[in-house]
Amino acid sequence: MTHERLIDKIRKLLNLANNNSNEAEATAAAAKVQELLQENGLDMAAIGGGGETKNGPSFDHEKTSSKSAAMYRYQQNLMKALADNNFCQYWLNEEFRADPRGKKMGHVEGRGYVHGRDVKAHMVLGRKVNVMATLMTYDYLVATMDRLLPWVGMQKRGKEALQWLDGCTDRLVERLAELRREAIKENERTVQAEKTRAAHPSAAPSDGRALVVLQEVYSSEEDLNNDFRWGLEAGTTAKRRAENEAKSRMRQAKLDELMKQGYSYDDAWDIAWYGKVQDRAATQVSRPATEAERRRWENQQRRDNERAWRRYAKESERKNNPAYRQGAETGENISLNRQVGGAQKKLGR
Repeated sequence: MTHERLIDKIRKLLNLANNNSNEAEATAAAAKVQELLQENGLDMAAIGGGGETKNGPSFDHEKTSSKSAAMYRYQQNLMKALADNNFCQYWLNEEFRADPRGKKMGHVEGRGYVHGRDVKAHMVLGRKVNVMATLMTYDYLVATMDRLLPWVGMQKRGKEALQWLDGCTDRLVERLAELRREAIKENERTVQAEKTRAAHPSAAPSDGRALVVLQEVYSSEEDLNNDFRWGLEAGTTAKRRAENEAKSRMRQAKLDELMKQGYSYDDAWDIAWYGKVQDRAATQVSRPATEAERRRWENQQRRDNERAWRRYAKESERKNNPAYRQGAETGENISLNRQVGGAQKKLGR
């Protein structure tokens, strides 16, 4: 399937789900988009279309700043989860946006210097088809949650409404991650079954797709995204990782060999990693800590423990808030099965 056809299918899916009166069934579109992109990633890897050319990997990527709001926690968490699950990279950026009420002057392309303000912005990087699908799904889910909010008018931006959105988003994010893990496990079973079948002397040749590992597709896309973001030649991150893994295996083999020869673990580790046994006596503290140093250490430990407790108490208070729990319950009840009711039939799935 071409990328244009895939995006058209996703757009139709989200439009049909958006017009569905059953909101719980409609929101399953997010899971279906995720599944379609996973299938596309497997297909591209199977036919060698995952960015491979005769000269090595190449880019079909873009870096996009979403115009959707990124002010609140739930907005950032939702976009990040969708990007991660859809083979994209995500980060927050600060950029100037035109606003007649803004007190800052800045340059906007095509408009010159205008009043505006600095705002947080979603940055999404990945293959063009994955970026576009991620942004479309995000806008759809935000609109869906906005309709499900049990508040109206200005109350939709009140503290309780934001806590509800936090709870709903957190649960949706958890469930989409669960579906990704299930897809990876199912793919592993399929690959293993295909390998077993192909090992039989009378087995027909494999079509290739059944032997593609989904987790490896996620890893390779992450590598290419990293290359594109930092201006590296396509394939650089994957090459460096392979080199580091090879070195690590060699060192581990050397360590195992030295320990069989009777070396202690510490000495074997030093030789395997540094080529010689380190002088540990030179690195040991030759004097006991002073009273002032001991007090500084104790005070630092106490401050660290207090900060950790405050973070725990704040997180517990957030998740025990009635509005958060109500939103999480809604997120739990939103259907995320892999079929989207009648929408699938209308799309010819």
